[in-house]
Amino acid sequence: MKAQSFPSLFRFTDRKFDTEEECLAFIEEIKWHSGFTCRQCGHKKYCRGSRKGDRQCTRCRKIESIKAGTAFQGMRFPLVKAFFMIRMLVTDKKSCPSTLLAKYTGLSQKTAWLFHMKVMHVMKDLLATLEDDVHLVNATIHQLIHQKDGKKNKVMATYVVGVEKKGKGAAKIFARNITRKTISGLKAVTTNYIDTQASLKACAPLKKIISKHQSCHEKIDQSLCSRVSRVMRESIYGRYGRVMYLDEYLAEHCYRHNHHLEKENITEKFCYSFIKHRPAPYKLLIGQF
Repeated sequence: MKAQSFPSLFRFTDRKFDTEEECLAFIEEIKWHSGFTCRQCGHKKYCRGSRKGDRQCTRCRKIESIKAGTAFQGMRFPLVKAFFMIRMLVTDKKSCPSTLLAKYTGLSQKTAWLFHMKVMHVMKDLLATLEDDVHLVNATIHQLIHQKDGKKNKVMATYVVGVEKKGKGAAKIFARNITRKTISGLKAVTTNYIDTQASLKACAPLKKIISKHQSCHEKIDQSLCSRVSRVMRESIYGRYGRVMYLDEYLAEHCYRHNHHLEKENITEKFCYSFIKHRPAPYKLLIGQF
């Protein structure tokens, strides 16, 4: 089979993943860094499976795919294409549309789009914890909601934006959709993404949801928070036009902001998280949307 040829502009500069063998070796290195253990019987000895990267338990004879137990599970196209799309999605400042991913990889637009959604799903679980000087505000954006009759209804969605201020800028940010959440759900959002020792300042509508924090009497930096939320909203509108999957879009924007200074090994780091992440079947993702 002829090797897949990718544009030289997008070749990896940190660690090369230009062949299927290199991608398999990386997953094998991360997944079984502590040695193989059969998930069915717990036996530690194995032999090679029929496919590259697979391992077969020598006791119960169960074969475990190298993709099993990772976010790559269930993926049916070559790993080299998946690593290539991850590279484009985590390094491109303006994201990369599924049409372009499909063009360069030879996959269908739907397959590229579904993989993009899986990448954003993993990004959602990698939101940073804010520390030190944290400012919390709420913002709104127009979102399309699927109705039971199949129609789409445009609503004004509310999301909360957390900003870790450092100097005059935003060192780290997080954002979550809070339109359908209860007060207890909002408290969980702040508890999960804000360090309990942080100095937290919140706008008036959000002060009542602060949990495990002592609210400061100082005012929030309205200028900084407005700029962060405005850039976030304009970025989502400019990139996707219609906002349907708000939490995923917010997570993607926050991930890019929080890692924009990581010039080295950014693809390798995200692929490490992708391998360590629990399986995310497409049916589950579509069901959430």
